[in-house]
Amino acid sequence: MKLLLNGLVLMLILSCQSEKKELNNHLNLRVEVQVQGMDPIDANELYRSIEVAKTFEGLLEFDYKKRPYSLIPNLAQAMPEVSNDGLTYTFTLLPNIKFHPDKCFQNENERLLTSEDVIHSFKRLADPKLKAKGWWMIDGRIKGLNEWREQGADYSQEIEGLKAQGDKVIFTLSKPFPQFLYAFAMPITFIVSKKISQCYGEDLLNHPIGTGPFLVSEYNPTHKISYKKYSEYTNRHGRSEIQVESITSHVIVEDQPAWLKFKKGELDYLQLKNTHYQAATNEQGELKDDFKKEKITLWPSQGIDITYVGMNTQDSVLKSVHLRRALSLLYDRERMNKLFYKGKGVKAETVIPPQIAGGSSSYKSPYATYNLEMAKEELKKAGYTDVDQIPELTFEILSDTQSRQRGEFLQKLLSEAGVKLKLSTNTWPELVRKTSTKSAQLFDMSWYADYPDAENFLQLFYGPNASPGPNNSNYNNPEFNDLFEKARLMQDSPERTKLYARLAQIISEDCPWIIGFHRTDFYLTHPWVKNFMPSNFPFGYEKYLGLGSK
Repeated sequence: MKLLLNGLVLMLILSCQSEKKELNNHLNLRVEVQVQGMDPIDANELYRSIEVAKTFEGLLEFDYKKRPYSLIPNLAQAMPEVSNDGLTYTFTLLPNIKFHPDKCFQNENERLLTSEDVIHSFKRLADPKLKAKGWWMIDGRIKGLNEWREQGADYSQEIEGLKAQGDKVIFTLSKPFPQFLYAFAMPITFIVSKKISQCYGEDLLNHPIGTGPFLVSEYNPTHKISYKKYSEYTNRHGRSEIQVESITSHVIVEDQPAWLKFKKGELDYLQLKNTHYQAATNEQGELKDDFKKEKITLWPSQGIDITYVGMNTQDSVLKSVHLRRALSLLYDRERMNKLFYKGKGVKAETVIPPQIAGGSSSYKSPYATYNLEMAKEELKKAGYTDVDQIPELTFEILSDTQSRQRGEFLQKLLSEAGVKLKLSTNTWPELVRKTSTKSAQLFDMSWYADYPDAENFLQLFYGPNASPGPNNSNYNNPEFNDLFEKARLMQDSPERTKLYARLAQIISEDCPWIIGFHRTDFYLTHPWVKNFMPSNFPFGYEKYLGLGSK
């Protein structure tokens, strides 16, 4: 009877949701974490990047609907002119682009986007006083920029590799970097007004004034971020006009309330979490009939990503490669996949996803398969002949239900070899702070690609990128560093792909991470959501969406 009643309740919710939805061109979305600050230079993780990209823009963007992913101009008039040696990139800005209105602008001319704003934005990214989380992307890339940074970051000084000439911006690299163009589509390089930056200083993170399609009307990082359509937004490159009038990003940390809000029609689309995958799909992985009747759509999307348990290799205990290998061998990926990914995760053998060059379909990591006996041998090699000698480890996790469940399961797995694991729950900002200050021991994380190239995954292990950079395991292997420096200068080629694969194997054998899975993401959309397309790079995509009738 209880199951029947639950089913009737679900049918009632689904049958009335389209009537409950007021088609007022207001988009209701979920953001899974508290977004503490909206300064582009700190948009170094997915959640903040998605919010920043609603109101700021870059010179380039990823084509919303084209696959494989490709870059197209946004604030630039066209793709840049690139010199024959691959070192100089010349962009020409679109004319008459205005920043959102703000009290800091004394007249309309000050609101116009200029090449000086672009130069200033890159200087901010390099300014050591601002401790930009996105600095890693251009560190050592642009001619004279590191020297400017080291000599005090005087904004009045010119930099050889950053030149503004009328409506043109010229970037000159110190050495080739084949992935450089991707930087211009990443929210960390999105353009901030020089005038706004000077007006608000370090408090700019609470004053998001960009050129993007939506301006912030309410910023409450613990509850919601509200946006309204920027009325003066000019159409970029003849693309479709903005259809959505306003957006609310609701901060919903737990999956269950988000799921209920979606079913009631109070969220327009939702990334389907594993906790509710079974409720929405049948044994064949198809959407259940009750959802189909309401014309709800299920969208699968193969992620260019990886889940992992990071290990701080500078920690006095975890510096032992044998202990790290033991922990990786105790991680039962088959059971984890069934319990938390409904069997849809692709077991990772290396840190590189298989759909990009360098990802291997044949290599099998010796430490990425559950093996209790082998783990015990590695513990002995680490010097722990008696399990009571193993210090208790601390695992930093998020406070949501699924993170806690994953933590408790890992706790159980490690206990089979006598390894004690203490769970420490965090908000997302707390977890980021601990990893960026090297104060986390083990931590539950995932990495979504910033751009579709293996270099973006391998740079997570490059020694100079240690925390507060993206190398939050603080791994530093001279052999890896040397090979990585060689590979990152190479153009796409079979030789580079082979080198990428070798670098990935070094990581699989040194185990600075317990590598997990490459995930398939699933999204649900209500029938009134138009032009939806799942993307691994969902930055600024809301401007392409529409809301219509059922």
